[in-house]
Amino acid sequence: MVYSAEIFAESRVDRVHLESAAAAIIRLADSMGCGDPKISLKPLPDELLPLNQRGQVDRTIINGFPQDESLRLVVTGRDLGVGDDEPTNLNFVFGTSRLGRVIMSTRRLHTADDFAALTFHEAGHAEGLVQPSARNYDRRSGFGGHCVNPCVMQPGDSYTDMQSMVHRYNSHHPFCGDCSGFLLNRPRLPW
Repeated sequence: MVYSAEIFAESRVDRVHLESAAAAIIRLADSMGCGDPKISLKPLPDELLPLNQRGQVDRTIINGFPQDESLRLVVTGRDLGVGDDEPTNLNFVFGTSRLGRVIMSTRRLHTADDFAALTFHEAGHAEGLVQPSARNYDRRSGFGGHCVNPCVMQPGDSYTDMQSMVHRYNSHHPFCGDCSGFLLNRPRLPW
């Protein structure tokens, strides 16, 4: 089966960010033993992204994307925030994901490397990393689904954390053994 990803991007997203996202998807597919993925880029009309009361793109838009065999990524150049009905004290998020779906913002990231690391991290979540049943699941973090090991799947809720994520992404082995083992051994099924 060919690994495929669809990237939906607003017009305000720089091409360099989209190229770094595609490179991260290629690297993730390789980490999963899938070979070269099929990646398509699709325009996303800016007015289709719902805004929360703060004027940020509401991250819950990804809940409406269908789940099939393609990974779907939405990329915005605007600030990304939580939905108005979500109980949280976050001012913004870099990205968020559900199985098979991702939404990310380039707004608070400074380099294409930052965005590549974020794409790799969020796409890892979209592929099922890190589940509560996993031994490397971070039970102390306020954000579920993160890894306790030195790994690109550790939480990234500040720019300092993001720089650690970039460092791990640029290393020879961005995933820890637990995350790598999960990706290599999981069946490739539709979400």
